[in-house]
Amino acid sequence: KYEDADFNKARALLFKVISQNPEDLRARSYLGLSYEALGKDSQAQKLYNASINSESHYKEWLVGRKEIIERKQARTFLRSRVEEIRTSNTELKKRSVVVAPVTYHGKKGKYENLAVGITAMFNHALGKINTLTIADQYDVELVSGIIQAQSDSELRDNPIAIIGKVFYSQTVIKCNFDIVDDRQIVLDVGYWNLNSEGLPTTKTYLAPLDGGLAVIRQDVVADLLAFLEKSEEQPFFASRIDKNAFTSFSKGIRNYLSNEFADGVDQFESALKDNPGFELCSFYKSQNERLLNASQTPAAAGLAYPSSPAGIGELHDQTFRRLQWPP
Repeated sequence: KYEDADFNKARALLFKVISQNPEDLRARSYLGLSYEALGKDSQAQKLYNASINSESHYKEWLVGRKEIIERKQARTFLRSRVEEIRTSNTELKKRSVVVAPVTYHGKKGKYENLAVGITAMFNHALGKINTLTIADQYDVELVSGIIQAQSDSELRDNPIAIIGKVFYSQTVIKCNFDIVDDRQIVLDVGYWNLNSEGLPTTKTYLAPLDGGLAVIRQDVVADLLAFLEKSEEQPFFASRIDKNAFTSFSKGIRNYLSNEFADGVDQFESALKDNPGFELCSFYKSQNERLLNASQTPAAAGLAYPSSPAGIGELHDQTFRRLQWPP
């Protein structure tokens, strides 16, 4: 009945199946999809949350479906957060960090996508530090777009402060970059403490575009920890990132953020072909594949019935913390 788009009938039948076998994750999955089709996202989300606790090859699909609902809810929730900031004081958390969308200041269009790749690179690196909370890149991009669309100049003229307050973050990192002679990346980084009225701490990083991004990543993480006055050991990163691989990776990140998951698969696979040890790309490829599978029905995603040992991949720990709606 679900495949026939008779969602009310499907819901009734699936209830009956689940009443006889509460552990039937396939029925639970299709019941959640029926709720979504009927506009009952919150009920679907509760169902997926309750089902995720089960150890099954459906777990990855359920987590992905929950994330898809969160993406649907995010725009409305974050727009309300931006409005809320006008009239309320926000207590900022010292260990919460936002990486604002990176800006490309050059004139060559072929480098524009590197901005989202660099943003993802820093989010992933900082997410490895357990004592920090890093805002989800998808959500930050949404907030940035909401601010740019505002007619209120007070909001548009203070994007760093607004972005930080939306995520209750005391620290915001804002990066701008250019590529010189197609060989060198110049990255300007501002480290903002929103509890201070002073100007940000700024630093410029230079490195070869081919292979040098990994060095910049390491340096920025070290400088952020110094800015936060934290003496923690840095996470280990691969020593080199290939230029062509990073270009494909960045295009994949753009697809991932735009919910174009099938196109993202091709870009991430191309990046890994050029740079097989590209851990950052492997991480996002896994995230992208999870959402690609979850954007389909269990049958279309190739999921067998729960009694089968087949699966769709390892469930990776969440690196980024989304705001909960409601907060």
